[in-house]
Amino acid sequence: FGSVKKETVTTVTDSGSKAVTTTCIDVQVYRPLRFFGAYGEIEQDAFGKALQQHSQRLIGWFAFRANTPLRVSVKEHAVHAQLEKLASSQLQSAEPAVPLLFAMLTNSATTNNSTQ
Repeated sequence: FGSVKKETVTTVTDSGSKAVTTTCIDVQVYRPLRFFGAYGEIEQDAFGKALQQHSQRLIGWFAFRANTPLRVSVKEHAVHAQLEKLASSQLQSAEPAVPLLFAMLTNSATTNNSTQ
């Protein structure tokens, strides 16, 4: 849960102007939730309760797998698509429209010993 801010900066030069829009996503609350079943179906009661308990908007979710490649599963893809639909239907119109984030985390190291 957190907030999303969009900012547009316009630079004017002798040759013209250029507008650059940046999006800043601020994660303010981390809360572990179990909101989907074994087959990837969203448990709407659990999801709805989680949204009601926070004043911030839902900005994303993550999955952690130890020592595995970072590949999105079919289940995670299905869960994410359902979450985007549910979250967009519950957003207030004053908030900027941004995609729901999904992060995949692991503790495995790459060939240059960096972690992902």
